[in-house]
This record gives sequence, structure tokens and C-alpha cells, in this order.
Amino acid sequence: MLHPCLRSLLAGAVALVASAMPPPFRAAAPQTPASRVDFGKVFYASPTAAKEAEMTLKQHLASLESLKGRLSRSEETLLEALRLRTRILGEYEKLDAYLYLSWARNMKDSMLLEREQHLSADVEARLSFMAGEIASIPEDRLTTLKRNAPSLSDYAFVLARSRRLAPHRASSETEATLAALAPELSGWQDSLYEEILSRTTFEPVNLGDVRLDPHRDRARLLSNPSGSIREQGFKHLYAGLE
Repeated sequence: MLHPCLRSLLAGAVALVASAMPPPFRAAAPQTPASRVDFGKVFYASPTAAKEAEMTLKQHLASLESLKGRLSRSEETLLEALRLRTRILGEYEKLDAYLYLSWARNMKDSMLLEREQHLSADVEARLSFMAGEIASIPEDRLTTLKRNAPSLSDYAFVLARSRRLAPHRASSETEATLAALAPELSGWQDSLYEEILSRTTFEPVNLGDVRLDPHRDRARLLSNPSGSIREQGFKHLYAGLE
């Protein structure tokens, strides 16, 4: 699904927000950007609320699946499916970010990462039928549906993309199987990357009486008004990664 890209964007956004917060004069204890985020304000009031959101997401997935095989029957059905898809993706992206950043705060809790990975696989697998079904709608039938429901123009990109990528897509069953296997095929990458980073020593950048870690504090270093400080942060970060 889209979440690897979204995760990178989210991590950058969280880092920038965290870097704007008033920092302590001395860096007494390591902090990650995720540890400085008010999860109750940004995501859910409590873990219980997050679980309730996950249940709601699964209910909406079930509602969408009930339309499987019927998308071309009427403009109302197609429009309902597309609206459900949009709602599901919004709910999923928020929950996915919450789970991933919760794990980033406490990487010893592998259950959070596993939960995030299986949620992603489940959503992708259960949405996979839509692209193939949209692509299979005859052109004249799709034109009729669009004419009868002008609101479908809001989803012009989704409709066009589904049809454009049809030659490069496997069957809906195969796509769903591949999505479901994602945690086993590639789920190890995040934890391995973070484990390697945790064992990597970066030369700190001295900012007055504060020693900044080029990786952990990279957003703060990148936003520093001094060009020489930004340069040091960049060079020390990539020297540690070599």
C-alpha cells in the first residue's frame, strides 16, 4: 500500500514539529521525535480508543467487501464503494501511523510493530479487489455511470489509475495473497533497520553546551540557522552510515 511513503513523510513531519518545540538547554536524556509527540492529542485519547478505531475500520472493510462483484451494477454502488474506500484509507493511515510511532517510542514492544504490519496487510488484501473490478468495467458502461452520477468525477484519478495499471496487475486473488504475505516477506526490514541504527555511533555536533546526535536530532540540526552547524550535522550523519 502507500504507507511506506506516508510513513517517511510522517516521520519527517513529526521530526519537524518536534524540532520546533522548546528544547532543554542540556540534552540530559536521549529523545526521539516520536517521544515528544502528544499521542492523545494527535491520534487517540487512549489505547482503548485506538482499538475501537481499529474495530470501526474493520466494519467499514466488511461493508466494502459486501459490494464485491457489484461495482458496475449501478452508479450508486460504485460511488458508495469509492466513498468507503476513501474513508477506510483515512482511518487506516491514522491508525497505521499511531501504531508505528508507538513502536518507535518503545522498540522492545515487537507486538506493536507486528500489529501495524498485519493491519497494513489486511487492509491492502481486502481493498485489492477494487482495482481489478474497476478495470474490468467496459468503457461504455463506465461512461454511462459517470454521466448518471456527476459525483464520480471526484474519483476520476482513482478510476483512471485502476484502468491504466490493469496490464501490470495480477488477478485480484493473487494480489490479495501477496498483500496478506507482506509481513512474512518484508516485515523484518523495519526492525532490522532500527536495530542497525541503534548500534551505530554518530559523532555528535556541539551546539553550545548541548551535544546533538546527528541522527536523533537531525531535524533540529537541519533547522539550525547556522550553515556550518547544518553542514556538520549532514557530514556526521552520513559518516556514521558509511
